[in-house]
Order: sequence, then structure tokens, then C-alpha cells
Amino acid sequence: MQEANTRLDNLNPDMLNGPDAERWHHALNMINLGKMPPEDSEQPDEEALVRMIEWIQGELSKAIEKRQTSSRAVMRRLTTTQYTNSLQQLLGVTVNFGDALPEDAKSQSGFSNNGSVLQATPLHLEYYQRIAREALDQAIFTEKPEVVRYKLRMGTDIGKSLPNEKKAGRFGGYVSQPVDTSHLIPYVLDSDGNEVAVDPTAREGRYANVLHNLGIGMRGSDRNRYEMAANGMLLDSAVPHQEVAPGSWHGPSPNLKMLIRRDFPARGSFALRVRAAQVDSKQPPLQSTYGNVEPQSTIENKEVTHRKDAVVFSVDQAKKLTRVELKDGFLVTKDKSNPSRAAQYTINLDSPDVFHIDVVRSALANDPKVDFSFELVQHNTKLNRKYEKKNDDASLELFASSLGIMALPKGETTILLKWNADIKLGDLALTPLADDHKIRRQREEQVAAYQDQWQQDNARTAALQVSLGNRTDDGQDAQRFGSIQPITTAHNEFLTYEFTGRLENLPTPQVDLNEMSDLANIMVLTVWNGDFIKDRSKSGSRIIVESMEFEAPYFPEWPPESHKAVFFDSPNSENKDIYTREVLSSFMAKAFRRPVEKAEVDLYHEFWLSICGDHDTYEGSVKETLVAVLCSPKFLFMAESDAERKTKSQREHELASRLSYFLWNSPPDQRLYELAAKNQLSDNLTDEIQRMIAQPQIMEFSKSFCDQWLKIYRHKEMLVDVRKHPAFTRFVKEDMAKETYYFFTHALQNNLKISTLIDSDFVMVNQNLAEYYGIPNVIGTEFRAVPVSADLGR
Repeated sequence: MQEANTRLDNLNPDMLNGPDAERWHHALNMINLGKMPPEDSEQPDEEALVRMIEWIQGELSKAIEKRQTSSRAVMRRLTTTQYTNSLQQLLGVTVNFGDALPEDAKSQSGFSNNGSVLQATPLHLEYYQRIAREALDQAIFTEKPEVVRYKLRMGTDIGKSLPNEKKAGRFGGYVSQPVDTSHLIPYVLDSDGNEVAVDPTAREGRYANVLHNLGIGMRGSDRNRYEMAANGMLLDSAVPHQEVAPGSWHGPSPNLKMLIRRDFPARGSFALRVRAAQVDSKQPPLQSTYGNVEPQSTIENKEVTHRKDAVVFSVDQAKKLTRVELKDGFLVTKDKSNPSRAAQYTINLDSPDVFHIDVVRSALANDPKVDFSFELVQHNTKLNRKYEKKNDDASLELFASSLGIMALPKGETTILLKWNADIKLGDLALTPLADDHKIRRQREEQVAAYQDQWQQDNARTAALQVSLGNRTDDGQDAQRFGSIQPITTAHNEFLTYEFTGRLENLPTPQVDLNEMSDLANIMVLTVWNGDFIKDRSKSGSRIIVESMEFEAPYFPEWPPESHKAVFFDSPNSENKDIYTREVLSSFMAKAFRRPVEKAEVDLYHEFWLSICGDHDTYEGSVKETLVAVLCSPKFLFMAESDAERKTKSQREHELASRLSYFLWNSPPDQRLYELAAKNQLSDNLTDEIQRMIAQPQIMEFSKSFCDQWLKIYRHKEMLVDVRKHPAFTRFVKEDMAKETYYFFTHALQNNLKISTLIDSDFVMVNQNLAEYYGIPNVIGTEFRAVPVSADLGR
């Protein structure tokens, strides 16, 4: 019976004294989940399976009872989380190393930090060695890796005049919304940010020109929530995407995607820089045209009368005539080869106003109907009106025909009047609506309401959120990284916002150079306005993104801090024998979380001497020695022995480790080490506990404790019918889990009563979660305690 790396006939059946109790516990979980034996293997009958489960449970219970009652010293390994945090802190490399390790077993009470279940298996040791080597490869360097750095600047027509070989690429595909290359300028930069000339002939093949492998897309964005401007892309507050199909995600709408094809690394630190500013929110659209109204101009005995306050354009004021000419005081047909006729007028208003639009025309004679179009050229606003011959009074020669009501803006505006029948056209009259006109009153009320909404939107704080992933047929496989960065500067004040992460921790595409499809091997870097809004009819806050820039691998300094932490400056650096002892002593003290003895250093120093000749570089030989340090039980395990048998210094350093791993899931900080070195930690234990609880790292305890106590990790696996609950997005789901962590942390840091966890008069929410719960007046992305009444049901 085997599943993955677990095979029952390879396990020691003696769970009381043997080394495989933890693996038996894992196997039991696999059997209970129906994952063992695999479906394609021979299946035992139900009776045999029940007997096996009962036997494993019984033996495990005996083993647990024996270990709980044993007085022997317990050496427990670090949990996966503790191991990851320790390695990250020791090396200064933020890779999620623990993802490669087998899942930690849990005790009967559901917790993983129990020494009786945290035993190391041969599988663990194999992984530890591999991870240590890969981690040190990312921390220590003998030469600087090749860095790729790309930038895309956006703006209306800024790339229009570029030659083709210097243009960005256009990324199409299913439901894509590519930004035209005329609005983009792509750059390849060196590590200092200077532009590098790209030679498109330097490489061969379909994707030789790296500039053509860079582009911008808006896939998954509502076209009404973004627009290109002269100095960048405007993005309204994002509306979270409704995930109808599990795993299908376009990102919030609107979202701006920097697309990179093929030319990017798969590992290392990276930086995404977004140059952006908050700008005034979009003005809500106000209805500007109204139809089906009576004309204000009148005709009696062929005499045309306009209201005294009307703006009247006579035919001799018409410009740019199309297929018509001026004759006998009318515009008449000049060319009958095409039915379309047109004339332009110019109006200049001191203030915006709303007008009746009337035109004087002759009766229809040779055509059954006439279609009029009254258009404001600069504003893409028009009125359309049709008149039919059958409805004309045959006894009349002239008609005053209304085209409708239209709001006109302040300043000079070009009017384009079109019609498609062989008729004579006279005056064009624009008559202001009366002060008490119903439409004028409605518009004034709308303007006041819209102005209030605009002020509310403008007062919101925009925020930048980003993700990285790869393109899929129905969306993207992406994950957020970096912290949310609110834009707190004045409107129109541009800043460059930097987000950093590790490519190994994210769904980075694995490039297959043999795959030549245009839609393959594409990295997607996405930014959106994280000031989420639920009502699609509202714009919310607005940002403008001037440029996006990607750099990987990213080194803020060279050599990186991770390298200098191992190979530090020393007057003995030229004497490799002495210097290596210094390097080992420093590294081992941090790895073992205590002062190291000379004999311990001697052991690893002798190992280095035995292998240094086998490596091409000094750094390579030391790196191999440090692999051995990271595989030592003194790094991987925590001793929980009888402190009375230890020296005062040993007891103090063990206390520092136990305290730090319990509250922070990570090694001690400098303050704990200093107190332990002075043998003062025990005397200051209460103060140190309070200090540690007050630190941000206490969230590590809250996450670990709540995940295992309340099984919060199951929340990630829960599926909700988003058709019934469209507001339940991945962001709401994530924030619900965070709500529990922040609530528990708040209660802990403020020493609240234990009953608070069951019955409280506050909730921990941010704006996104508050809006989902219906709690008003919570603004911003940060979580905070918000008082609530009992009727809220929280």
C-alpha cells in the first residue's frame, strides 16, 4: 500500500520505540482521506481496511501516551513554518523554503508544535540537505548574475512615431484588450536604470526583438473604468472580479497588465516599480440629450418667429457645406449623387446651458422621410430625430421641427448638422429652457447629487495593489505580492512605488523555448487601484499610471546583504584559514541560536580543510561547509531537556529560543540574545513577554494558533456559489481569514478578557470587509477595531 513517498511496508511497525510514528500518523490521515491506497492500485476489502485503521489508531495512542508520560528529554524539530522563518532570517533570503517539506503531523489536540509528533524522518533529512544547498546558492554569489530590466511608459500617441523595430508588442488572444502600441514606449535598461540600445538583429527567430516581447493589456477590465490619457493610463477604483469558474480570475476591474514574453528569469528577487499619482475622480456621466419635445420656434404665413432669448444661426453662418449650397435664403441640395448632407456651425457660450434645438425646413417632396443628426463634434454627443412625409401637413411649405433638447458646454463648440433628404433648410435655433422647465429642475438636482458623489469619491484614498502570474485561456493564474501601498500624496503628484518579491514564491511561468505560440511563456505583472468599490455605477477614486518597470534578479546593493552577512569585512580576510574560522563561528552562533564552543567550530573547520581543494572558488568551499551546518540537529531541532542540568548561560539561551519560537515562530531577536548573554532573561521574562506581544511578529503566533485551533486553513478550501453571493470575492475571502488573525491579536495585545473571543462589541475590519458586512464609515485598507451593536449579528 503506497501513496507518493509513503509506503506502509517500509515503516517500522514498532510505534512505541521506533522512528516512524509520525509517518504512521501521516499514513492514517491519507487512508482516512481516501488517498491511500491510490485508485489504480489493488484495494483491500472494507473489513481489512477497518482492522488496519483500528490497529494504527491503537498503536499511535499507545505511543502518544508513552511519550507524554516519559520524563526523557525531548528533541523536537522545528515546524515547517519555524524552519522557513529561521532560514529566511539567517540567510536574508525570503523564499518559502518550507513549501518543499512534508506537511507537519498534528497532535491529538490539533497542534503541530508538539514534540511527540515532530520527529524527523529520512525524507525530511533528504529535503533539508537539498533546501540548504539551494538556499545558500541564493544567498552567496561569486559573480553578479545577468539582470533584466524593462520599462513601459504610457500616454496617448507617445509611441506613434517610433520605427517598427522600436515599438512595443501587441498581445492578443481570447477576450484580450491589448493597448495599442502607438500609446507605448518600451525600454530595456541596464542595472543603473539607463536605457540600452536594442539591436533586433542580435538574435534570430520569431521573438528576437525583446522590445516586441513587452506590452500592456487590459484583459478582464470594464472599458468604462479606464482610459488612456496624455501622460498615462487612468484607472478608477477596482471592482473585484466575480470568479464563476474556480481558479478563473482576470483580476479586479480595471487592471493594468505589463506583459513580458520569454525574456525573464524564473528565480531570484525581483522589483516591480509603478510610477503613479492619484488624480481627481471621474465626473459622473450626466444625461445631456432629451427627445420628443415640441419646437419653440413658430411659422405663420411663412414668417419664422424665434423666442427672443434664442441663439439663431442663419444659413449664411453655416460652414463646411457638404452637397448643399446657399440659395434664396436656404441651404439646398447641390449634389444628389449621395443622400448625405451636412453643415457646420460654431457657438461660444459664457456658461453651460440646456437648449431646445429647432430647425426650419421645407416639406418632404421626393423623399419618404428625413433623418437629422445634431452633433457636438468635440464631445461626441448627438441628437437624432426622424420626420416622415406622411406626417407633414401637405398645406404647409415650411416647418419648425424640433430635434430635441441638449445640454451644451461652456466655451466654443463646433456643431455638425446632418440630414439625408432633398429638402431646403433654414434657420437653426437654440432656445434656452425656461427657468421652471421640468428638465432644467431635474438636471439641477442631478448636478447637485453628482457633485456630492464626486466630492465623496475625490476624498477617498487610492491604493496600489499588484500581482504576478501567467496567462491562462480563461484568465490568469496569479498571486498578489508586496504590501498594499496607499497613495497619500497630493493629487497629480507622481511617485514611484516599488513592490518586491521572490519569483520562486509566485506562479512564475516556466519558459519552454520550444513553444512558439504567441500566447505561451507570458509573465503577467498586474496593478490595480485597490480602493475597492462594489457598485459598478460609481467611479470611486482615480489613479493615473505613467509607467511600469520590472527588474530581476533585483539587488538593492552589490554584493547583496545576504552575501556580506556571511563573508563580512575582517582584517583577517586574506588569511583564509583564520577568516574561515571567523565565518564559521559567526554563522554557527546564529544558526544554533547560542554561543558555540571551540570544539564545535573545529569540527566544521576540519571539514572545510578537507574539501576546499575540491572547489573552484573559496566561496564555494565555504558554502558546502555551511550546508553541513544547516543540516545539523543543532539548527533543525530545539532541545527541551531538563534545564537544571545546564549552565546558566545554556538555560538562558534555550529559554530565548523557546520563547521566540513560541510567540514569533522565528529565532530570537537581538534583544533576547543580549539578555541571554548577560544571564538576565529569566529575571526580565514578564517584561520581555509583554514586549514581544506588542511587536508585529506576534501575528505569526496568531496565524499559527488560529489556523490549528480554529482550523482556519480549511477556509481556503471552501467553495461558495458566487452566483448566489456575487459579492463574495477572493479579496473578501482573504480578508475574512485576516479578520480572525487581527481580532485574536488585538485581544492578546490589549489583554482583553477571554470571553471577548466569544462575545465582543467590536469587529476587526477594513473597508473591503466592512462594506461586505454593511458597516458604514470604514475607510482604508488597514484593519482596525470598529464598535458594533448586537443587531449586526457579528
